[in-house]
Amino acid sequence: MVGLLGLLLWPSMASAQAATDAASAAPDTSRTPSDTAAQARELFDQGRALMDQKDYATACAKLEESQRLDPGGGTLLNLALCHELLGKTATAWAEFHEGLRIAVRDGRGDRQELAEQHLKTVGPKLSRLSVVVPKSARAAGLVIRRNGVAIGEAVWGEPFPVDPGEQVLEISAPGKISVRRAATVGPNGDLQQVIIDPLKDLSVAPAETASVSHRAPEKPVGEPATETGSGSHQRLYALVTGGAGVAALGVGTVFGIRALQLMSRANSECSSYCSTSGIRDSRSAATSANVSTGFFIGGAVLTSLGAVLFLTAPAERSLHAFGPEVQVALGALSASVSATF
Repeated sequence: MVGLLGLLLWPSMASAQAATDAASAAPDTSRTPSDTAAQARELFDQGRALMDQKDYATACAKLEESQRLDPGGGTLLNLALCHELLGKTATAWAEFHEGLRIAVRDGRGDRQELAEQHLKTVGPKLSRLSVVVPKSARAAGLVIRRNGVAIGEAVWGEPFPVDPGEQVLEISAPGKISVRRAATVGPNGDLQQVIIDPLKDLSVAPAETASVSHRAPEKPVGEPATETGSGSHQRLYALVTGGAGVAALGVGTVFGIRALQLMSRANSECSSYCSTSGIRDSRSAATSANVSTGFFIGGAVLTSLGAVLFLTAPAERSLHAFGPEVQVALGALSASVSATF
């Protein structure tokens, strides 16, 4: 079968010349391992066959993978042609430019002529998008992304080539509410412009505060003043701190066990000489041991601090409210509550 690439580029030429031109854009497989080169060649052939069937989306995916496995000027030019037929003119235009650069570097006049001819064809079809950012919208740290890729400030206001289709813009800045904009760019030299509006400030709701004022009940003469609930608060802090210490000790134990397991495995793998896995296990064991030590030290400190806080907290509290007087007595292993009306 006559090469598709030759037929599409030079339809008026003889079949033999077209086949020669198609072969000139075949992939280069001399610089990669044989198995990878063979896979790249197979993907290339599948892509060319799918292009014959006009299944350009699948064909381009095959050619992209072939180019990734075995980059070459020939595969790149075929990929550019596929994207052109798929309607991705901006992508094709960039690939033809890169293919031209490689052809000039490699002294491939045939490929250079092919790329130059298609650049002349694709250039007038390029569609463009212009993102205009007025001064009022230029907040500090403003970032604009198109389809997930940031647009540099140097491009703001300048039309740049894009593939036809929907273009999603994400506009964000520190302290501002992020927004999304969408614009649909048509084919064949369409130009769309998006003007960015100033972003709104993030609204921080004021913290709701409530104040309650009341007159404390008068105490009988001679009655000792009662303390507030600071003792119960201290015990709460003690329990939280001690719990964190116990958790840290548990994590330290887990890492310690893992360090022992890894070191045992490393020793078995380094009896006469250390293999790569043995060296890796030895390093991992050292890391796990260091992490275990850190958690043990932190756990011991937190546990000790929790015990001190708990033991030094006042043992008795008297809580007054509007109504009965409630006495709460807390001990290390007991608690009692009494009410006086």
